[in-house]
Amino acid sequence: AQEDIDEKEVPEVIKTKLGNLFPGVEDVSWQKAEEEYYANFTYEENSTYCAFHYTGKWIVSKTKVKLEDVPRSLQRSLSNDFSEYTIEDILLKEDKDISQYIITLNDTVEQETILAYFDIAGNFVKKTDPNGNDLDLGLNSDNNGNTQTSDKGQPVHPKELPSTINSYVIVNYPEYAIDEAFFLNNDEFTNTYYVILGEDLSAKTI
Repeated sequence: AQEDIDEKEVPEVIKTKLGNLFPGVEDVSWQKAEEEYYANFTYEENSTYCAFHYTGKWIVSKTKVKLEDVPRSLQRSLSNDFSEYTIEDILLKEDKDISQYIITLNDTVEQETILAYFDIAGNFVKKTDPNGNDLDLGLNSDNNGNTQTSDKGQPVHPKELPSTINSYVIVNYPEYAIDEAFFLNNDEFTNTYYVILGEDLSAKTI
């Protein structure tokens, strides 16, 4: 069971890691269970949870996000493909292997609740029942089992981009934020990052 602890009981390596993941984070409440530490806080107006191993290894982050903050392709999918459902919760789950959106949807007529999964670029992956049983699949995989995003390549979370790319965007496009990013490695582009910048409803690609 998790027990509440004071921040001074949290190893410095964990607090440093949290600060690297969420710069400027404040007012963190901490819990501990055996070898794991858990941080709960509000970051950029979003309720966030992080789990760490006592060695400082980041395990997972879960952030409740607003509909207007998810990729536009995800918004369109919810509007077009899940119009009969109401949105109960939007969760961004991130770990070392995958970043994905998990949307809890309710059909008040059929009294049905489902979970819809989208990749970090906002592309539909699958939907399940509340117990995690697959209802159908939405994306195809290549021969290596890697999820493809049409012709854009592999989706990449903006936090996982090389620091040089983030720095370039900050200096040259200060009025924009990174909306979506992809890694390309094909006949036309080799080891190339494809970045979409967005501000409100406008966007441009570099």
